Amino acid sequence: MLGLFAGLAFLVSHPVASFADGEVGEHVNNMQAHLENYEGEIAWFLDELRKITTAYEGGGSNEYTSDMLIDN
Repeated sequence: MLGLFAGLAFLVSHPVASFADGEVGEHVNNMQAHLENYEGEIAWFLDELRKITTAYEGGGSNEYTSDMLIDN
């Protein structure tokens, strides 16, 4: 359990190399205009992660799974 939390915390807190091919799109060049959207998505992700870790610290849960983060 601690390993799952540590792994998720690492992924959230460290930049990950991108292996995407192709030209840099306008969405990258105009990133500043999308910061509010990104901020909201990150806040949602951290809130969901907090729910999952709290549930598992209490002995596990059938209600929350890591798939909830991936599917959204």
